[in-house]
Amino acid sequence: MEGKVLSVSPSNIKQLQQTWADRVNNAQAVFSIGVSPNLQDKHIWEPLRNSDALLYFVGDQIALTNWQRTSHAGSTYFLDNKFDTAYPSLLRRLNSYATNC
Repeated sequence: MEGKVLSVSPSNIKQLQQTWADRVNNAQAVFSIGVSPNLQDKHIWEPLRNSDALLYFVGDQIALTNWQRTSHAGSTYFLDNKFDTAYPSLLRRLNSYATNC
């Protein structure tokens, strides 16, 4: 939450945030399921914006479109607004990455 002071293990939280940024930066693809883009959550969405990874998104399409527009995000693909209907598409994409490893 914006402006919230980290009072419990701030160094651990910062390390987790850095690990997230590093993993996103080194990924070929990132799958976001059920998480709505929030520009105030810079520790989550800035690494995604700056990454060359493809972002596959399941959730609120309007929120994703607004995030793409305001952040100038790269290759982002909306799959569906619900997990159950996105599942077949998610599986195809995950399998294509597993096959290429």
